[in-house]
Amino acid sequence: MKNIKVLFAVSVAMFLLIISTMPSVVAYGNDSNTSFINLGKSFLFRRLSLLFSNQILPFPTISKALGECPLLLLLVEFSDVSHYPEHDIEYFEQLLFGDTPSVSDYYQEVSYEKFTFTKAEILGWYSSHHTLKERSRDGITREAFRKAARDKSFPFASYDQNGDGILTANELAILVCTSGVSSEKPQGAYHNWRLWGTLGVKTWDGMILSGEHSVLQEWQTWMVFAHELGHSLQLPDLYDYTRQSQGLGVYSLMGNGNLDGINGHHFTAWEKIKLGWIEPTIVTEDGWHVVHDSETHPEAFILQDPSHSSDEYFLVENRFRGTSYDNGMFPLPDEGIAIYHIDESIPCPLRPRTWFPGVNDVECHKMIDIECADSFSSHFKDADDLDANKNQGDEFDFWDNSTYGFHSNSIPCNSRWYDGGENNIGIYVYSAPARNMTVYFSVNGTVPGGL
Repeated sequence: MKNIKVLFAVSVAMFLLIISTMPSVVAYGNDSNTSFINLGKSFLFRRLSLLFSNQILPFPTISKALGECPLLLLLVEFSDVSHYPEHDIEYFEQLLFGDTPSVSDYYQEVSYEKFTFTKAEILGWYSSHHTLKERSRDGITREAFRKAARDKSFPFASYDQNGDGILTANELAILVCTSGVSSEKPQGAYHNWRLWGTLGVKTWDGMILSGEHSVLQEWQTWMVFAHELGHSLQLPDLYDYTRQSQGLGVYSLMGNGNLDGINGHHFTAWEKIKLGWIEPTIVTEDGWHVVHDSETHPEAFILQDPSHSSDEYFLVENRFRGTSYDNGMFPLPDEGIAIYHIDESIPCPLRPRTWFPGVNDVECHKMIDIECADSFSSHFKDADDLDANKNQGDEFDFWDNSTYGFHSNSIPCNSRWYDGGENNIGIYVYSAPARNMTVYFSVNGTVPGGL
């Protein structure tokens, strides 16, 4: 037993020694060469907590996002590719925090002024020794973090809301933007829960940056910045990672198209509910409802059968374009009543907390699917245009008075569960697309008069 204890003690000591000498673990205080050991036990333990919090874990719970979240943008350029001269601080201030269209303005609108990102600071352009040709965006990101951590003009400690010495994304969201144009892009844009190659970076005023961040390039539009910040709110991608289908298409900012600059559209009602921006109406009795536009009304309707499942249900909202971000430079392909088929029981595989589970990868059984009025329900391969990769959405997807009643036996699109089972759910739209649309909801199988 004594030998075991000695072996254990030696192993721990060796582990700490290895950690302390890792070149990627850099602490920045008054002296950028301060040794790891001299930072004290609390710093070590906080770093280790960051390490173990980024192991293979289930997909995180989406929490409410209310109020304001400070946003720090770090600009860094590759040694072989300078940034565009016009992409100065003022350019990014407009892109992130300016008038329509901008990231902060988008979040104010889609949250019904319940949430937005506000300016903490824009730092850079920093110079890097990495080249674009190396395709080392992890390396240039670490460099940007370390340069920012030394910048005494930025008060990191003032953003530590809970006083634990670790700055998380809900206390200070961080974006890293690299130089480079679209023809030279190495990886597009992505979100990470940790900073690869480190256990966290210590700032000049004693904070540890947890490392959660998004990486983008200077040529990308505000839409891409807004999409990646959606991940900092724990929202998953709603496109199909396998590229075998379009997933949710352009019907959510978390879907397809923002990288191409054609999707700056509203989140769906599902995302808004999860973020605390909509309190949905759960339909318990059959009857008529006036469904108001999603641009100005935090409103959505849930139709479900609790005896079947609390995870699988239909979600309804009025996606009238109006003057919203749904009607921007590239308007939403359709407008009217959107019917989403939701199944939150979709397995989210355990994977490293550095990317999101592909919740819409199985086209025949997505977590959130559009029930397209012109196509069969997505219970089999290539059932609709999104599934068949024909388009990212078209003018025949939503429902209005020119479509038919949606129920278990409607053709081609129906309200059956993913297992093929029938139900008593029905949705009957009596209005043309408008800000206020009249809809009959049924959860007990009744049909409105005249149908």
